[in-house]
Amino acid sequence: FSGWLGQRLYNISSSYAAIFMALAEVSGILPLVLVYHADSLTHTHSQLIATLFCLNLAAGFLVVQTGTVIRSLLQNVVKPTQRSLAFAIFAIFDDLGKGGGPAVVAALISALKSRRRAFTIATSAGWLLGAAINALVALTVVSDEARLASRARHQSPCCAFFLRYSSYALRHFKSRRPSSPPASSSPDPICPLLHLNSEKLRRFD
Repeated sequence: FSGWLGQRLYNISSSYAAIFMALAEVSGILPLVLVYHADSLTHTHSQLIATLFCLNLAAGFLVVQTGTVIRSLLQNVVKPTQRSLAFAIFAIFDDLGKGGGPAVVAALISALKSRRRAFTIATSAGWLLGAAINALVALTVVSDEARLASRARHQSPCCAFFLRYSSYALRHFKSRRPSSPPASSSPDPICPLLHLNSEKLRRFD
């Protein structure tokens, strides 16, 4: 769903896709925080199970919306020669969040003496920060894409000369390459593979 809706919004404007990421991340805070307090919202075990299922389903649906769209935006604002570096940095910070998040929560638990409050603060603060950064992306993504497109249209003189010379050299090499001799009309019926190898040797002689 995130890919389908993100593509529809991106076709209108790439800034709409960034705003969609921010809204999805903000919306995912409430159901996830309610998961931490679900036992105080229900009275029976069956109600607790149903409530946890609905809240986790809503939170999981909202939290996955950002991951698909952010990679598309990143690819469209980075030069092709630098995309591997950009995605490597993106993966590093993604792993830092996975490893540093539990450490931050553990520190909050020891400071607040409450797991519920620690998870609530960490989730709210972390996701609000991520949503704010995604909202800031909407301010620059259009100009970044336009800048990348203009650079692609206006190649450097050295790059243009290299491409033009390479094309000329390839055409010159093809024109001077000797034509291959006609295939023998009587191939060896005993060993056709030997006949094929001899033809290849004559071509590259």
